Amino acid sequence: ADSGLFFAYMVRGLFIAPCMVHFDGCFTMGDVMERLYGVPGKLLSGVASVLYSAILVAIQLMVLETVCKSLLGIDPFWGIVVGGLIMTIYAAHGGIKAVTATDIFQFLVLIVGIPLIASIAVNQAGGIKEMFAQLPPEKLSIFQHEKFSYYSVLFMVWTFFQIGMIDPAIIQRLLMGRSARQLRSQFLTIAAFVPA
Repeated sequence: ADSGLFFAYMVRGLFIAPCMVHFDGCFTMGDVMERLYGVPGKLLSGVASVLYSAILVAIQLMVLETVCKSLLGIDPFWGIVVGGLIMTIYAAHGGIKAVTATDIFQFLVLIVGIPLIASIAVNQAGGIKEMFAQLPPEKLSIFQHEKFSYYSVLFMVWTFFQIGMIDPAIIQRLLMGRSARQLRSQFLTIAAFVPA
């Protein structure tokens, strides 16, 4: 799925993002759909955006439950309640500035934290060569993998059907661009940082 995201961002950067400059004055996907298809398009995109966002929040709360239960030893119910309240207050109070601050923090974690942790883990394992020597051969199979068709479908969906394009945050970022060139370079840069 991650390699699918790489190609998805490439497709967005090369073909979709440059077209978004034609929607000057639009701030949401609903505004774009209203301009193209009228009020029914706006309502349909609104419903799709709410469903997409609700699913993402549910996934985040499930991850929070797992973290509370397995890592922190906290009752999962209270972890979800407190975590959900914090997420709601932070998003409602902070708005786009809070989301931008979170994006910057996540970027720093991805660029600094994860490579640092990976480097320490590889050194503890005795180096990259030793790590691959201890890896079971079946973990390196690609076409013979039992879920190869499942991962292939995920790859195709994320790459060609652009399901992530209904994400309200991505649409807002596209609509905030100053020019087609800026949007293209922004999404191609993101594609370079998506784990392959």
